[in-house]
Amino acid sequence: MEELDIIGATFGNDKSSSRHDYLRHYDGLFARHRRERFNFIEIGVFNSASLATWRSYFENAAIVGVDIQDQPGSHAEDGIIVEVGSRDDPGFLYDLARRYPPRIISDDGSHRSQHVLFTFETLFPALEPGGYYLIEGLRSLQPATRDVRRAGQAQVDPIDYFFDLSRTVMTGQLDPALDWGFRGYARNWIDEVLVHRQCCVIRKKPAAVGGSVQLDAVEKLAATIGSADAWERAALFINANGGSVERTIAALNSAIAIKPSSRLFRYLSEMHAAAGRMDEAVKIARRAAYIDVDENERTESLEHYGNMLIATGQINKGVEVFTAALEGVTHPVIRHRILSNIAEHQGRV
Repeated sequence: MEELDIIGATFGNDKSSSRHDYLRHYDGLFARHRRERFNFIEIGVFNSASLATWRSYFENAAIVGVDIQDQPGSHAEDGIIVEVGSRDDPGFLYDLARRYPPRIISDDGSHRSQHVLFTFETLFPALEPGGYYLIEGLRSLQPATRDVRRAGQAQVDPIDYFFDLSRTVMTGQLDPALDWGFRGYARNWIDEVLVHRQCCVIRKKPAAVGGSVQLDAVEKLAATIGSADAWERAALFINANGGSVERTIAALNSAIAIKPSSRLFRYLSEMHAAAGRMDEAVKIARRAAYIDVDENERTESLEHYGNMLIATGQINKGVEVFTAALEGVTHPVIRHRILSNIAEHQGRV
Protein backbone atom coordinates (compact mmCIF):
# COMPACT_ATOMS: atom_id res chain seq x y z
CA MET A 1 0.00 0.00 0.00
CA GLU A 2 1.56 3.29 -1.12
CA GLU A 3 2.03 6.12 1.30
CA LEU A 4 0.11 9.35 0.80
CA ASP A 5 3.24 11.32 -0.06
CA ILE A 6 4.13 8.92 -2.88
CA ILE A 7 0.59 9.03 -4.25
CA GLY A 8 0.64 12.83 -4.18
CA ALA A 9 3.99 13.06 -5.94
CA THR A 10 2.74 10.67 -8.64
CA PHE A 11 -0.29 12.87 -9.33
CA GLY A 12 1.84 16.04 -9.36
CA ASN A 13 0.27 17.30 -6.13
CA ASP A 14 2.21 20.28 -4.73
CA LYS A 15 1.37 19.12 -1.20
CA SER A 16 3.93 16.29 -1.54
CA SER A 17 7.45 16.42 -0.12
CA SER A 18 8.77 17.59 -3.48
CA ARG A 19 7.08 20.96 -2.84
CA HIS A 20 5.14 22.03 0.29
CA ASP A 21 5.55 18.74 2.20
CA TYR A 22 2.13 18.43 3.88
CA LEU A 23 1.23 14.88 2.84
CA ARG A 24 4.04 13.22 4.77
CA HIS A 25 2.52 14.59 7.99
CA TYR A 26 -1.04 13.77 7.02
CA ASP A 27 -0.26 10.11 6.35
CA GLY A 28 0.25 9.37 10.05
CA LEU A 29 -3.06 11.05 10.92
CA PHE A 30 -5.23 9.50 8.24
CA ALA A 31 -3.88 5.99 7.58
CA ARG A 32 -6.48 4.34 9.81
CA HIS A 33 -9.31 6.02 7.86
CA ARG A 34 -8.25 4.82 4.39
CA ARG A 35 -11.05 2.25 3.94
CA GLU A 36 -13.77 4.07 5.87
CA ARG A 37 -16.81 5.79 4.36
CA PHE A 38 -17.00 9.52 5.06
CA ASN A 39 -17.08 12.93 3.34
CA PHE A 40 -13.85 14.78 2.57
CA ILE A 41 -14.24 18.44 1.54
CA GLU A 42 -11.39 20.33 -0.12
CA ILE A 43 -11.71 24.08 -0.73
CA GLY A 44 -9.74 25.12 -3.80
CA VAL A 45 -9.64 22.76 -6.79
CA PHE A 46 -6.89 24.28 -8.98
CA ASN A 47 -5.71 21.51 -11.36
CA SER A 48 -7.51 18.65 -9.54
CA ALA A 49 -4.21 16.91 -8.64
CA SER A 50 -5.10 17.11 -4.96
CA LEU A 51 -8.60 15.71 -5.50
CA ALA A 52 -7.12 12.81 -7.46
CA THR A 53 -4.64 12.18 -4.64
CA TRP A 54 -7.36 12.02 -2.02
CA ARG A 55 -9.55 9.85 -4.28
CA SER A 56 -6.71 7.34 -4.61
CA TYR A 57 -5.81 7.40 -0.90
CA PHE A 58 -9.29 7.26 0.66
CA GLU A 59 -10.76 4.27 -1.11
CA ASN A 60 -14.38 4.61 0.03
CA ALA A 61 -14.73 8.30 0.90
CA ALA A 62 -16.75 10.86 -1.05
CA ILE A 63 -14.27 13.51 -2.24
CA VAL A 64 -15.92 16.94 -2.57
CA GLY A 65 -14.03 19.79 -4.19
CA VAL A 66 -15.18 23.40 -3.76
CA ASP A 67 -14.26 26.22 -6.09
CA ILE A 68 -15.69 29.59 -7.08
CA GLN A 69 -15.68 28.50 -10.71
CA ASP A 70 -16.16 25.18 -12.47
CA GLN A 71 -12.97 23.29 -13.27
CA PRO A 72 -12.79 21.51 -16.65
CA GLY A 73 -12.10 17.81 -16.29
CA SER A 74 -12.58 17.77 -12.53
CA HIS A 75 -15.69 15.55 -12.73
CA ALA A 76 -13.93 12.79 -14.62
CA GLU A 77 -13.46 10.25 -11.83
CA ASP A 78 -16.19 8.45 -9.91
CA GLY A 79 -16.29 9.47 -6.28
CA ILE A 80 -15.21 13.07 -6.97
CA ILE A 81 -17.81 15.80 -6.72
CA VAL A 82 -17.14 19.47 -7.45
CA GLU A 83 -19.44 22.10 -5.96
CA VAL A 84 -19.25 25.60 -7.42
CA GLY A 85 -19.84 28.48 -5.01
CA SER A 86 -18.27 31.28 -3.01
CA ARG A 87 -16.72 30.71 0.39
CA ASP A 88 -17.84 34.27 1.21
CA ASP A 89 -21.43 33.01 1.07
CA PRO A 90 -22.49 31.52 4.44
CA GLY A 91 -25.63 30.04 2.88
CA PHE A 92 -23.52 28.10 0.39
CA LEU A 93 -21.20 26.84 3.16
CA TYR A 94 -24.06 25.79 5.46
CA ASP A 95 -25.77 23.95 2.61
CA LEU A 96 -22.47 22.29 1.67
CA ALA A 97 -21.98 20.98 5.21
CA ARG A 98 -25.62 19.86 5.39
CA ARG A 99 -25.37 17.82 2.19
CA TYR A 100 -21.89 16.42 2.87
CA PRO A 101 -21.38 16.24 6.67
CA PRO A 102 -17.56 16.28 6.71
CA ARG A 103 -15.02 14.29 8.65
CA ILE A 104 -12.09 16.09 7.04
CA ILE A 105 -11.98 19.61 5.58
CA SER A 106 -8.93 20.93 3.74
CA ASP A 107 -8.67 24.66 3.03
CA ASP A 108 -6.26 25.21 0.16
CA GLY A 109 -8.24 28.02 -1.47
CA SER A 110 -7.53 31.72 -1.81
CA HIS A 111 -5.29 31.87 1.32
CA ARG A 112 -6.69 35.35 2.00
CA SER A 113 -6.91 36.10 5.69
CA GLN A 114 -10.60 36.95 5.82
CA HIS A 115 -11.49 33.87 3.74
CA VAL A 116 -9.46 31.51 5.93
CA LEU A 117 -10.95 32.74 9.21
CA PHE A 118 -14.52 33.15 7.97
CA THR A 119 -14.59 29.65 6.45
CA PHE A 120 -13.00 28.05 9.52
CA GLU A 121 -15.48 29.59 11.95
CA THR A 122 -18.38 28.65 9.65
CA LEU A 123 -17.42 25.04 8.88
CA PHE A 124 -15.48 23.78 11.92
CA PRO A 125 -18.70 23.33 13.97
CA ALA A 126 -20.03 21.10 11.16
CA LEU A 127 -17.12 18.64 11.42
CA GLU A 128 -17.87 15.18 12.74
CA PRO A 129 -16.56 14.64 16.28
CA GLY A 130 -12.96 13.50 15.94
CA GLY A 131 -12.70 15.15 12.52
CA TYR A 132 -9.84 17.21 11.10
CA TYR A 133 -9.67 20.74 9.67
CA LEU A 134 -6.55 21.39 7.54
CA ILE A 135 -5.43 24.91 6.69
CA GLU A 136 -2.70 25.05 4.08
CA GLY A 137 -0.59 27.87 2.73
CA LEU A 138 -0.88 29.82 5.98
CA ARG A 139 0.70 33.24 5.81
CA SER A 140 0.52 36.57 7.57
CA LEU A 141 -2.34 39.02 7.02
CA GLN A 142 -3.17 39.30 3.33
CA PRO A 143 -5.32 42.31 2.41
CA ALA A 144 -8.01 41.78 -0.22
CA THR A 145 -8.85 44.18 -3.01
CA ARG A 146 -12.31 45.69 -2.84
CA ASP A 147 -13.62 43.88 -5.92
CA VAL A 148 -12.94 40.41 -4.50
CA ARG A 149 -13.84 41.10 -0.86
CA ARG A 150 -17.37 40.27 0.23
CA ALA A 151 -16.94 38.83 3.71
CA GLY A 152 -15.14 41.93 5.00
CA GLN A 153 -11.54 42.82 5.68
CA ALA A 154 -9.86 40.57 8.24
CA GLN A 155 -8.53 42.44 11.24
CA VAL A 156 -6.74 39.42 12.70
CA ASP A 157 -3.57 37.84 11.39
CA PRO A 158 -4.37 34.13 10.81
CA ILE A 159 -0.97 33.11 12.19
CA ASP A 160 -1.75 34.93 15.44
CA TYR A 161 -5.30 33.55 15.42
CA PHE A 162 -4.29 29.89 15.26
CA PHE A 163 -1.43 30.30 17.70
CA ASP A 164 -3.96 31.84 20.09
CA LEU A 165 -6.16 28.75 19.66
CA SER A 166 -3.10 26.59 20.40
CA ARG A 167 -2.43 28.59 23.55
CA THR A 168 -6.01 28.11 24.67
CA VAL A 169 -5.74 24.34 24.13
CA MET A 170 -2.45 24.20 26.06
CA THR A 171 -3.58 26.31 29.01
CA GLY A 172 -7.30 25.59 29.03
CA GLN A 173 -7.77 29.30 29.65
CA LEU A 174 -9.51 32.02 27.69
CA ASP A 175 -10.15 35.67 28.50
CA PRO A 176 -13.69 35.68 30.01
CA ALA A 177 -14.58 38.49 27.62
CA LEU A 178 -13.90 36.12 24.69
CA ASP A 179 -15.38 32.96 26.24
CA TRP A 180 -18.58 33.06 24.22
CA GLY A 181 -19.65 32.68 20.60
CA PHE A 182 -17.20 30.77 18.41
CA ARG A 183 -14.21 31.22 20.76
CA GLY A 184 -16.14 29.67 23.63
CA TYR A 185 -17.27 26.83 21.34
CA ALA A 186 -13.71 26.26 20.09
CA ARG A 187 -12.29 26.14 23.62
CA ASN A 188 -14.62 23.25 24.41
CA TRP A 189 -14.35 21.36 21.12
CA ILE A 190 -10.76 21.63 19.87
CA ASP A 191 -8.86 18.51 20.91
CA GLU A 192 -5.45 19.42 19.50
CA VAL A 193 -3.70 21.85 17.17
CA LEU A 194 -0.81 20.56 15.06
CA VAL A 195 1.53 22.96 13.29
CA HIS A 196 3.69 22.17 10.26
CA ARG A 197 5.46 24.46 7.82
CA GLN A 198 2.79 26.88 6.51
CA CYS A 199 0.13 24.44 7.62
CA CYS A 200 -2.12 23.94 10.62
CA VAL A 201 -4.28 20.92 11.54
CA ILE A 202 -7.10 21.35 14.06
CA ARG A 203 -8.66 18.17 15.39
CA LYS A 204 -12.13 18.21 16.87
CA LYS A 205 -12.80 16.29 20.06
CA PRO A 206 -14.04 12.76 19.45
CA ALA A 207 -17.54 11.72 20.42
CA ALA A 208 -17.92 10.93 24.07
CA VAL A 209 -17.90 7.21 24.77
CA GLY A 210 -19.50 6.91 28.15
CA GLY A 211 -19.42 3.52 29.80
CA SER A 212 -21.29 2.77 32.98
CA VAL A 213 -18.14 1.29 34.53
CA GLN A 214 -16.21 4.52 33.90
CA LEU A 215 -18.98 6.70 35.32
CA ASP A 216 -19.34 4.45 38.37
CA ALA A 217 -15.59 4.70 38.93
CA VAL A 218 -15.47 8.50 38.78
CA GLU A 219 -18.39 8.79 41.22
CA LYS A 220 -16.74 6.32 43.60
CA LEU A 221 -13.48 8.27 43.49
CA ALA A 222 -15.26 11.60 44.08
CA ALA A 223 -17.03 10.11 47.09
CA THR A 224 -13.72 8.82 48.45
CA ILE A 225 -12.05 12.22 48.09
CA GLY A 226 -15.14 13.88 49.52
CA SER A 227 -14.51 17.44 48.33
CA ALA A 228 -16.73 19.83 46.37
CA ASP A 229 -14.02 20.11 43.72
CA ALA A 230 -13.93 16.34 43.26
CA TRP A 231 -17.70 16.17 42.80
CA GLU A 232 -17.65 19.13 40.38
CA ARG A 233 -15.00 17.39 38.28
CA ALA A 234 -17.05 14.20 38.41
CA ALA A 235 -20.07 16.14 37.10
CA LEU A 236 -18.01 17.55 34.25
CA PHE A 237 -16.72 14.06 33.40
CA ILE A 238 -20.19 12.52 33.49
CA ASN A 239 -21.63 15.24 31.27
CA ALA A 240 -18.74 15.06 28.78
CA ASN A 241 -18.78 11.28 28.54
CA GLY A 242 -22.36 10.45 27.76
CA GLY A 243 -23.82 10.35 31.27
CA SER A 244 -27.42 11.41 31.78
CA VAL A 245 -28.44 14.92 32.80
CA GLU A 246 -29.88 13.50 36.03
CA ARG A 247 -26.59 11.82 36.89
CA THR A 248 -24.73 15.09 36.28
CA ILE A 249 -27.25 16.94 38.48
CA ALA A 250 -26.76 14.41 41.28
CA ALA A 251 -22.98 14.98 41.22
CA LEU A 252 -23.46 18.76 41.25
CA ASN A 253 -25.84 18.51 44.20
CA SER A 254 -23.19 16.50 46.06
CA ALA A 255 -20.67 19.29 45.39
CA ILE A 256 -23.10 22.01 46.48
CA ALA A 257 -23.91 20.15 49.71
CA ILE A 258 -20.22 20.34 50.64
CA LYS A 259 -19.38 23.88 49.46
CA PRO A 260 -21.97 25.92 47.51
CA SER A 261 -20.72 28.46 44.98
CA SER A 262 -22.22 30.60 42.22
CA ARG A 263 -20.31 28.60 39.61
CA LEU A 264 -21.87 25.33 40.80
CA PHE A 265 -25.35 26.85 40.87
CA ARG A 266 -24.89 28.20 37.31
CA TYR A 267 -23.89 24.77 36.09
CA LEU A 268 -26.83 23.20 37.94
CA SER A 269 -29.17 25.75 36.37
CA GLU A 270 -27.87 24.88 32.90
CA MET A 271 -28.48 21.18 33.53
CA HIS A 272 -32.08 21.76 34.65
CA ALA A 273 -32.61 23.91 31.54
CA ALA A 274 -31.22 21.08 29.41
CA ALA A 275 -33.78 18.76 31.02
CA GLY A 276 -36.57 21.21 30.12
CA ARG A 277 -37.23 22.30 33.71
CA MET A 278 -37.03 26.03 33.04
CA ASP A 279 -38.81 27.19 36.21
CA GLU A 280 -36.29 25.28 38.31
CA ALA A 281 -33.43 26.58 36.12
CA VAL A 282 -34.53 30.20 36.74
CA LYS A 283 -34.87 29.63 40.48
CA ILE A 284 -31.36 28.16 40.71
CA ALA A 285 -29.94 30.92 38.46
CA ARG A 286 -31.27 33.50 40.93
CA ARG A 287 -29.43 31.74 43.76
CA ALA A 288 -26.24 31.79 41.69
CA ALA A 289 -26.58 35.54 41.10
CA TYR A 290 -26.73 36.46 44.77
CA ILE A 291 -24.51 33.94 46.52
CA ASP A 292 -21.04 35.27 45.61
CA VAL A 293 -19.50 38.68 46.31
CA ASP A 294 -16.64 38.22 43.82
CA GLU A 295 -17.20 40.84 41.09
CA ASN A 296 -16.43 38.61 38.12
CA GLU A 297 -18.52 35.72 39.42
CA ARG A 298 -21.38 38.10 40.27
CA THR A 299 -21.37 39.61 36.77
CA GLU A 300 -21.30 36.22 35.07
CA SER A 301 -24.07 34.89 37.31
CA LEU A 302 -26.28 37.93 36.74
CA GLU A 303 -25.83 37.55 32.98
CA HIS A 304 -26.80 33.89 33.29
CA TYR A 305 -29.84 34.78 35.42
CA GLY A 306 -30.87 37.44 32.88
CA ASN A 307 -30.59 34.94 30.03
CA MET A 308 -32.73 32.40 31.91
CA LEU A 309 -35.39 35.06 32.52
CA ILE A 310 -35.38 36.05 28.85
CA ALA A 311 -35.65 32.38 27.84
CA THR A 312 -38.82 32.07 29.94
CA GLY A 313 -40.38 35.22 28.49
CA GLN A 314 -39.69 37.48 31.48
CA ILE A 315 -38.25 40.25 29.30
CA ASN A 316 -38.71 43.22 31.69
CA LYS A 317 -37.11 41.40 34.59
CA GLY A 318 -34.31 40.09 32.37
CA VAL A 319 -33.42 43.62 31.24
CA GLU A 320 -33.40 44.75 34.88
CA VAL A 321 -30.97 41.97 35.77
CA PHE A 322 -28.70 42.79 32.79
CA THR A 323 -28.67 46.41 33.98
CA ALA A 324 -27.66 45.28 37.48
CA ALA A 325 -24.89 43.18 35.92
CA LEU A 326 -23.33 46.34 34.47
CA GLU A 327 -22.57 47.75 37.92
CA GLY A 328 -18.84 47.91 38.50
CA VAL A 329 -17.93 46.32 35.13
CA THR A 330 -14.96 48.09 33.52
CA HIS A 331 -13.87 45.57 30.88
CA PRO A 332 -14.97 47.17 27.57
CA VAL A 333 -15.83 43.90 25.81
CA ILE A 334 -17.96 42.62 28.71
CA ARG A 335 -19.70 46.00 29.01
CA HIS A 336 -20.41 46.00 25.28
CA ARG A 337 -21.84 42.47 25.46
CA ILE A 338 -24.19 43.34 28.32
CA LEU A 339 -25.25 46.64 26.75
CA SER A 340 -25.97 44.81 23.49
CA ASN A 341 -28.20 42.37 25.38
CA ILE A 342 -30.05 45.25 27.01
CA ALA A 343 -30.51 47.06 23.71
CA GLU A 344 -31.70 43.90 21.95
CA HIS A 345 -34.33 43.01 24.52
CA GLN A 346 -35.54 46.49 25.41
CA GLY A 347 -37.03 46.59 21.93
CA ARG A 348 -39.16 43.57 22.82
CA VAL A 349 -40.54 45.08 26.05
